[in-house]
Amino acid sequence: MLKNTFKSFDDYFSSQVETHLEKITLLWFCGLTALPLREASERLLRRQSLSLVCMGSRNGIEPHLFHDYGFARALGTDIAPTANIFPYMMQHDFHDFRPSYVAPFDVLYSNSFDHSYDFDRFLLASRSFLNDQSLIIFDYSPSDNLYVSPGSADCLAISMEEMIERVYSVLGYQLVCNASADPNIASGWKHYKDLRHLIFASPSVFKSNPSICDSLKSEYLDYSCCDKKFVDDYLRKVQLIANHHFSFYKAD
Repeated sequence: MLKNTFKSFDDYFSSQVETHLEKITLLWFCGLTALPLREASERLLRRQSLSLVCMGSRNGIEPHLFHDYGFARALGTDIAPTANIFPYMMQHDFHDFRPSYVAPFDVLYSNSFDHSYDFDRFLLASRSFLNDQSLIIFDYSPSDNLYVSPGSADCLAISMEEMIERVYSVLGYQLVCNASADPNIASGWKHYKDLRHLIFASPSVFKSNPSICDSLKSEYLDYSCCDKKFVDDYLRKVQLIANHHFSFYKAD
């Protein structure tokens, strides 16, 4: 594990907000995967009407897509003050525990863990947002997550093996799915060429459903829905969502 260090929390905060504003109109997450991830979550937790929180979701498009693709309740967090004006968002440092006025969630998703200055603290804070029977989903990309540039706001580099070990050691959550991105999706999104969808289940999920321990099941993610029509519909949907979200934002 490699990390950039900061002189103070204020230095870290300034770095994150500056990068946030530079990338505010960008979306790393491929919303096409929201439906397969929701279906996998329902199979693993053996119920529907699930809730989800996205850690470090910048402009709120991530949680909006998760909600549109079937999560009953979805919320995103970001450390930057602009989180206060985007739909589906709240301003929150993902190293801090869940505020008491926020109801806990069934699933936590993030592709922004590489912005953490303390990965174990991030994990513990993330756990505070979750119900007892819950899942953690990390989208991990070796080309993005194995390296860190000096001074970058993407301040953490971690191997997939170390991530899996830390999630289990710190939280007791075990890996149940390690699936590659669908190649048809990956061809259109550069970050997805080596992406892995890592799904971790809480100890109580294993206790209630021991069979999920039998083997790592990439088949938990079913991409059969992602045909050409689905992709075309998604592209129209994400443009409408982006137009709505950015109607609230005015650059300084």
